[in-house]
Amino acid sequence: MAQGYLSSSNEMQSLEDVGNQYVKILMMRSFFQDTSMDKFGHIESFKMHDLIHDLAMSVARSDCYLDTERKGIVGKPMHVAFDNGTNCSLDVFNVCKLRTIIVTWAIELITEKLKYLRALDVSFSPITELPKSIVEVITKLINLRELNIEECKAFEEMLPAGLGKLTSLQCLSNFVVGDYEKGTTGRLNELKELNNIRGRFCINNLGWVRDVASESHETNLRSKKYIEDLSLLWGAERYGSGECEIKNSDSLMLLDNLCPHQNVRELSVNGFPGVKFSDWVISLTNIVSIKLYSLPNCEHLPPLERLPCLKDLEIFDMKKLERIGDNKVGNENEIHVSVPPFPRLSSLTITRCPKLTYMPPFPHVQNLVLSSCRVKAILETCMVKHETSSFCPLSALERLQLDEVTEIEGMAEGWMKNLTSLQSLSLRQLSTVEVVLPQLQHLPSQLKQLEISFDSDKLHLWKEENHKCDTQLKVEKIDPKLLTSQTFTYTEIDSSKG
Repeated sequence: MAQGYLSSSNEMQSLEDVGNQYVKILMMRSFFQDTSMDKFGHIESFKMHDLIHDLAMSVARSDCYLDTERKGIVGKPMHVAFDNGTNCSLDVFNVCKLRTIIVTWAIELITEKLKYLRALDVSFSPITELPKSIVEVITKLINLRELNIEECKAFEEMLPAGLGKLTSLQCLSNFVVGDYEKGTTGRLNELKELNNIRGRFCINNLGWVRDVASESHETNLRSKKYIEDLSLLWGAERYGSGECEIKNSDSLMLLDNLCPHQNVRELSVNGFPGVKFSDWVISLTNIVSIKLYSLPNCEHLPPLERLPCLKDLEIFDMKKLERIGDNKVGNENEIHVSVPPFPRLSSLTITRCPKLTYMPPFPHVQNLVLSSCRVKAILETCMVKHETSSFCPLSALERLQLDEVTEIEGMAEGWMKNLTSLQSLSLRQLSTVEVVLPQLQHLPSQLKQLEISFDSDKLHLWKEENHKCDTQLKVEKIDPKLLTSQTFTYTEIDSSKG
């Protein structure tokens, strides 16, 4: 592709898509083997037969130069890669012909003469500061299609102004909002024309945006239909308390204007300071995974249960969150609804959400982790009967982990009876172990792993409960195979070390 061998009669089809089609054809004909796919079904890597490899190396011998091979330069290479710490120089190359450069240390190699460069990889470079001349050069590489700056220290706090001119960019690992007091820092609206960005994309330091209305409105994320994995990170505030209050009042506007295209399949939001989350999240009909971390002021989340493809939901450190979705109607467990919520949700993790009192039922979940939150309201909503559901709520649950949860004493008696598919149960740091122990008799026989930890002053309750049963360690009806040190773990917590 970088050499101009690919073409397409369809103007709407990118060269990357054409290249992927060729790779798939070669795979079907066994030129490539042992293919590895990413989570979106895209090809990440593959192997080729030794004979095919030798043929490829023979054909590309004069086009590629790997400094690690310590061989002389043959022909006029188009793709070069330098080893760490090597005395790099492009003087021996025809720089006008170079299409790809992979370099860790000598970023100063980048010059205006590399006007046909398609790919630049400076990931994991330890260089902490870029010369001004290099910053200006990067923004002039208008043919650049891939810029990998992942973990490059020089780009941790800012990207150069003018990056928006690189409209051919298709791979940009992350965009960093910088300190506006520095005139060379790129602003959020640099993203306006970068509509070919694809795959995984991360925007860092959104907490540094000052002119929220104009900058975020021009971001134009909705037009970036090739982004599949989007991360929005606010990061640390860089203002005084008064300015922080102003920014928090604009936070919802900022998030609203960052509405992505509905092709997004994974969304991660970290540090958003607003009280209310944007409603556009429920328009993401193809979303598979949502991860919300450290939203300190958010009290309510939109009805995520309406998302038809959502499989994985993680909510972490939202101390003011009170409810997810619409309020529950009625006060009994026998609630009937026509449309089942969370139709495909299989993994749910909720951590450090002490005020969460309502969440729609999640009857299909297979992996459930609840930590430092109120467990009663969450689990009791799973006892809802659905008109379109043919099985009991939580009957598909295979792994349940409860850590430092509260209100477990308010759970309905026999709530473990529905856990007919459970294979792993972890109960950690329970303050009311006496309530849980009698429930263990309802655990299914196929349980493979059991872990229980509680305060040392509750140990006598554990012994009393075991004494009532006919097994050596635990409650009856549990497979004897569990009664081995490999599958059963008991941990006594020394409360004096709190």
